[in-house]
Amino acid sequence: MLVGALLVGALAGGCAPQGSLERLDTPVAPSAEALVASDRFAEVLDDIERRVAVDGPAVGGGGAEPARTTVDEVAAGTPLGSQARAFFEAHATQVERDTRPTDIADVSVEVAEVVETHDDHGPVALVTVETVRSPVDGPASTDRASYAVSWDVAPEPGNPAGSASSGTADPSPAPGDQVRLTEVRALHDDDGHPAVLDPEGSSALGVATDYVRALRSGSARDVDAYEGGVRSSADLREAMRARLTASGRSTAVEVPCGRTGTVQLVYVMLDGDVPPLRLEVDVSGHEPVVNAYL
Repeated sequence: MLVGALLVGALAGGCAPQGSLERLDTPVAPSAEALVASDRFAEVLDDIERRVAVDGPAVGGGGAEPARTTVDEVAAGTPLGSQARAFFEAHATQVERDTRPTDIADVSVEVAEVVETHDDHGPVALVTVETVRSPVDGPASTDRASYAVSWDVAPEPGNPAGSASSGTADPSPAPGDQVRLTEVRALHDDDGHPAVLDPEGSSALGVATDYVRALRSGSARDVDAYEGGVRSSADLREAMRARLTASGRSTAVEVPCGRTGTVQLVYVMLDGDVPPLRLEVDVSGHEPVVNAYL
């Protein structure tokens, strides 16, 4: 593993339009906790990739339960917060869309680089992972992606040692402590600085959240405003509203493995056995444009 400045080439964007970003503090060398959190993150991704891309569970089989079951199984040893769980479920769903198990013989995900920074809520590991996919026929392909991974540490019952995340002096998890991944966000480049999408602004994530709000309670004109010149059908909008109503609670997450050029992929993960909404957000123009899919 390399420990140092993240490669800008592994960050999303560069000079491409991004919408509004939240710039993170200047990275420093990672703490022991950041290294543990990074390893846990890569292990969960690796297991998901193997189960979905190689073994091929029916993640896309109509409901959301298969993706949740996959994440439950691979994350049994790594506690997850609600946003992190939503990210991994979205990642599993997208990997299933992109690959057929008969095409992939092997896959591996490893940490390539990690540094550490902070946001308003605490420490953040900036993790670059390399995913190597070996097809049944042909040469292996390697993809790099960078993430901002937040975590906390739950001490083992009866263990008073604590951790840096809980405000004590010892920066490393004590034996038996559980590192919990609380949030996973795609990492972007803001003029050479690491950044994440602003969930409330004009970023793909913010626009996706506003789009869902318009679907829930807005008029057709409100929804039109986010879709640009190509509008979704009335039937599609009704189907999306039905899913949102059946779920009640939703979590929007960006999935880097589905990014294509200036089109960023946001999944709206829904509670219960309700399939997610898949939103492709084109950020190439003055205002982001949403293309929605079930």
